[in-house]
Amino acid sequence: MARSPSRNPSIESPGAGRRRLLQLLTLPLCAAACGREALPRAAVGVGDPFPSFELPDLQRRPRRLADFLGRPLLLNFWATWCPPCRAEMAGLQVLHRGLAAYGGAVVAVSVDDDINLVREFVLQVGVEFPVLLDTGRAFATAALRLSSYPTSFVLRRDGRVGEVVVGARAWEAPDELPRLLAAAA
Repeated sequence: MARSPSRNPSIESPGAGRRRLLQLLTLPLCAAACGREALPRAAVGVGDPFPSFELPDLQRRPRRLADFLGRPLLLNFWATWCPPCRAEMAGLQVLHRGLAAYGGAVVAVSVDDDINLVREFVLQVGVEFPVLLDTGRAFATAALRLSSYPTSFVLRRDGRVGEVVVGARAWEAPDELPRLLAAAA
């Protein structure tokens, strides 16, 4: 009587190893794409009025939300210790130049505790747009409940939120300026 070969679960077929490797390599990509939806949402959403604030700029002058309203505006909350935040700064500079042609602006709000680190980074990158300081994350945490950086808010001329962007984005991409202007309309 011939015995049928038994299947040993520890032995994989020739293509199984490659399939398993492909699954392992694509898992982080799927998690990254799905993770965007699982991130905690800010306390302020699309259509909501953005909370008023008064935060110092890098020269320690107080700046208010009202100083920037009446034009398309991107508020970007970031930190020098955040690699994706640092990576998108050059793109924000390109976007700022594009927005300026339409009367708009980018305003960055750093949640760093050390103003000198922020100043050094801004000088190194050549940031031309206003940078405000939310030392201790008081505004970002209390008013906005942010727990992920970078987080950006596109504000309409009336101060209402047109879009919330959690995570880094290639702001220098050609389609970003028209998309942002549409969200700010």
